[in-house]
Amino acid sequence: IADSRNIGALGEELTMNALFEVLLLASRKQSALDAEQPTDPRVNEVLRIMSQDLKAKHSVASLASAVYLSPSRLSQLFKRELGDSVLETLIKLRLRHAARMLEFTDLRVAEIAEEVGFSGPFYFTEQFTAFFGVSPSAYRRQVAGAKTIQDKEAKA
Repeated sequence: IADSRNIGALGEELTMNALFEVLLLASRKQSALDAEQPTDPRVNEVLRIMSQDLKAKHSVASLASAVYLSPSRLSQLFKRELGDSVLETLIKLRLRHAARMLEFTDLRVAEIAEEVGFSGPFYFTEQFTAFFGVSPSAYRRQVAGAKTIQDKEAKA
């Protein structure tokens, strides 16, 4: 919008086109998110429980009990709905949250590992590197470098 203010007669049309593009992209993203959502409400409830307290020592048995299923039935539902086991899903949730924390906080890697529920920083680093392809410290540097480039481009 700021780029098209001083263009003259076409500025308003360009602004409207940009706004329309943003709305279409947001709609497409929401449709993709809706398609990814599990259909079984018990799986959704377990995801909610895990997401609300990533630091907790979740187990398949405790999560299954929370949604009135046997551990084996919950495991089957998770595999069918998400393609991953309950514990694989929990690790992915923890790792994605850790990545956001690396991006938006100055906490040390060990603090982030503890905050998202990993038993130790070495195990966390191993899992993070396997999932993202870089260590937590390298990920933080990459994100910081990308932000610096974006800031420079925005000022130009």
